[in-house]
Amino acid sequence: QQIYVGGNHPFTFWTNDTEKVRIAGDGKFGIGCTPAAPLDTVGRGSFRYSATTSSSKRIDIEPGNTSNTIQYVTNPLNIWNSSSLTMSMLNDGKVGIGPGSPSRILTINDATLPCVQLCNGQTGTATGDGYQMQLSGFTGYLYNYDGQIIFGTSNAVALTLDTSQNATFNGLIKAGNLSISSQEIDVSSGDLI
Repeated sequence: QQIYVGGNHPFTFWTNDTEKVRIAGDGKFGIGCTPAAPLDTVGRGSFRYSATTSSSKRIDIEPGNTSNTIQYVTNPLNIWNSSSLTMSMLNDGKVGIGPGSPSRILTINDATLPCVQLCNGQTGTATGDGYQMQLSGFTGYLYNYDGQIIFGTSNAVALTLDTSQNATFNGLIKAGNLSISSQEIDVSSGDLI
C-alpha cells in the first residue's frame, strides 16, 4: 500500500485543528514545523528513546534556550565506533575514554600509550607537540615538548624545569636521598639541607 502526494507538495497530519507533523516534498520530516533538516522538531524538542515500556532505561535529548540536555537513565551512555567502545559516561558523572568502565572522574585507557595532550595556538597539535602526561607500562611521564615546566604551590612558583633540563628551585630544598647526575649543584639562594 502507498500514500501518494503528487508534485512537490507536503503531506501533513493535524490534531485539534493544528498541524502537528509535516513530510515535505523532498522527504524531510518535521514535528511542529516546516522541516529544514531530515528530522526537524520545534517547540519542546524532546526526543525520548526507551528500551522498555516502563522507560526506566531511556535516553532523552532536549534543546533549550539556555542549555541543551542529554539525559540517560539507568544505564551508562556509551559511544562506539564500528567495532569497539570509545567513550562512556556513568550515571555518577564518571567519564571513560577508551575501553572499560571508568573508576575515576576521568579515566583514560589505551593499550599502548594513554596520554593527555594540551595544545594551544602556539604549540601545534601533532604527536610531539604541547604539554603531555603519558603512561608507558608502569612508568609515568610529564613532557612539555615546546617549553618549560613549572611546578607551584599556593599561587607561587616552586620549581622550574627549562628546555635544557635545568632545574631552578625557589625556596628551601630538603633532600633525603638526592642524586645529581651532572655531579654539580648550584644553590644561588636559600639553603640545601
